Amino acid sequence: QERGSTNMKYKIHILDYVNIIILLIFALIALFPFYYVTISSFATYAAKQAQSIYILPTSFDFTPYKTILSDHTFWDALKVSCFVSIVGTLWSLFICTMAAYVLSKKDLPGKKLIFAIVLIPMFYNGGLIPFYLQIQNLGLIDRLAVLIFPASINTFYLILIKNYFDDISPSLEESAKIDGANDLVTFARIVLPISKPILATVTLFFIVDKWNDYYNAMLFINSQKLKPLQ
Repeated sequence: QERGSTNMKYKIHILDYVNIIILLIFALIALFPFYYVTISSFATYAAKQAQSIYILPTSFDFTPYKTILSDHTFWDALKVSCFVSIVGTLWSLFICTMAAYVLSKKDLPGKKLIFAIVLIPMFYNGGLIPFYLQIQNLGLIDRLAVLIFPASINTFYLILIKNYFDDISPSLEESAKIDGANDLVTFARIVLPISKPILATVTLFFIVDKWNDYYNAMLFINSQKLKPLQ
């Protein structure tokens, strides 16, 4: 096809068709588990046993869904998971952005030492028993706060935010300070608004982490009403 006066011609080659076919195959492979889980959730046991691989749905049984939705423990767990995902994400995002902003300052005294201390937990930890004893000493056993505060900071996400802050031009902050803004005002009104891409990305990561977390609940939560959905 000709586009304007440039007389440039665009042709679809055989390789383009091959790429499209390959990408479609990968897309189907990625989507198949979701499709399989969905149709299997409505299938009866006999229907799934009748096919070696249950691909075409032959029955629709809503009994499992009725059983789950009529169980109050499901709704309690759903509320806990929603609460932890929302509040935990906001808290972790607040802590990580504040820490990343401080560590992004080139004139921070002892910056290398502080950054090294931040990095150490990413590769080493004190072990399960000291961790449990610390949570016990803080009085967080069987409390909802234990699902939020121990996982306040994710070192990898903190580094992502810090690297983004490092690329922000210092002149923006300097101009704000000339107008009389302090560090908190500069952070809230200058840095955060232009950091929406990394904040949105890390927020998504945190929500997924908080929603899927079951390990801390398995260790520290005894009450059935405080257990998350996972």
